[in-house]
Amino acid sequence: MRVVLRKARSSPCGAIYFGHTDFMPRPKNYPATLDAAVAYCLKTLPVKTLDGLLRPPHEELVINHHFGLGMWIRNRLGLWQGNRALLEAVGAWHPDDASEPILDALVDYLRKHPDWKLRRRLLRAPKPKGDASAP
Repeated sequence: MRVVLRKARSSPCGAIYFGHTDFMPRPKNYPATLDAAVAYCLKTLPVKTLDGLLRPPHEELVINHHFGLGMWIRNRLGLWQGNRALLEAVGAWHPDDASEPILDALVDYLRKHPDWKLRRRLLRAPKPKGDASAP
């Protein structure tokens, strides 16, 4: 069995963590608009989770997802790390209040676009590095 050790880092609150947060967007790259937040969620969340958002009515969605998916949204989109641009974009003062409009916008997007799985695939596709014929 091979064990890979990673260098420990400390977070702003002093907690020690290892590489499990490597895929979080860097603070300067947090989404600043509601559309960018929805695109990030669409690109990052598993298909099974996105499928699950289409089933329950709105009231159940907000109640059932405040701590699970809502917490994921608040943490991954930098709402607790000071992403004021996104807080202002959704019209919220507190990160707890900001996850609901983002979740609502994500569900609206999924319902309006039946081809969301294809759109997700396009968002996840690697970007071309440039034209090979250019000098």
